[in-house]
Amino acid sequence: NNRDLLAKIKQISFHKLGSFVTNSTDNIIIFSFINPATVAFVGNYQMVLNNVNILVSKLFQGTNASVGNLVAENDLKNMLKVFWEFMALRFFLAGCSSVLLYVSFDSFISIWLGEKYLLSHYILLILIAIFFMLQVRQPVDSFKQAYGLYADTWSPVAQSVINLGLSIIFVIKYGVVGVFLGTLISQFLISMIWRPYYMFEYGFRISHWIYWKGFGLHIFYLALTCAIYYFITGSVDIDKSPNLLLMLVNMLKAGLLFSVIYFSVLAFFSKGFKDLVKRIYGLIKAKFK
Repeated sequence: NNRDLLAKIKQISFHKLGSFVTNSTDNIIIFSFINPATVAFVGNYQMVLNNVNILVSKLFQGTNASVGNLVAENDLKNMLKVFWEFMALRFFLAGCSSVLLYVSFDSFISIWLGEKYLLSHYILLILIAIFFMLQVRQPVDSFKQAYGLYADTWSPVAQSVINLGLSIIFVIKYGVVGVFLGTLISQFLISMIWRPYYMFEYGFRISHWIYWKGFGLHIFYLALTCAIYYFITGSVDIDKSPNLLLMLVNMLKAGLLFSVIYFSVLAFFSKGFKDLVKRIYGLIKAKFK
């Protein structure tokens, strides 16, 4: 009825507003507590990360409708199967993107703008960690939206307050890195801890520990891949190159090696990834019949 619809719209508005506040305060704090020039430096990094995020997100256009259909069918076994396929794919893309960004970001900024525009490795690590969390939380967000679970209106408010409060406290003590540390902590507490709990307990209506087990295993698979990559290359950086073409070649080599290792690890260990590969193979096979 109209009353329920109005209540749902109010709940969604809270979430949208909380997301806006969380994403808008960092640069304001940097401008107020550091200086305007640093906002421009940070903006260069954010622009690259936002473009990569948009690129990855485009690969999943249209999946929300499919998730909505799954939820409407109410087949828990099938929903969990698809959920872990999405999770494995998100981990694969987020892991490859994050590692490639880390090993090549400094070289790219140096060639594009000059070394004076480089930020510290700590800032880069935190920005990439935020980017990674944004990617791997998407399966939970998609199913949460499909279930219409917006009643937790306190969570976006809490995230905004935690983000703003910690960022102000940390910027005074740690500078720019403190601003993003506050954002990282607030995102982790709400997006990575609360939302999976809420979605599994009130959406799937099963124990949230099932999520943590699967999520923890995928973190382990990524860590294992990083260890194998480091063992093979002996480094976490690509060779510094004086020009863009050589840098892109080195990025391609590093990205290809890491993705092959990660694909192999997931294909061997991850049930969700195995199911995904079978699904894609079946679609390709059916298309060429």
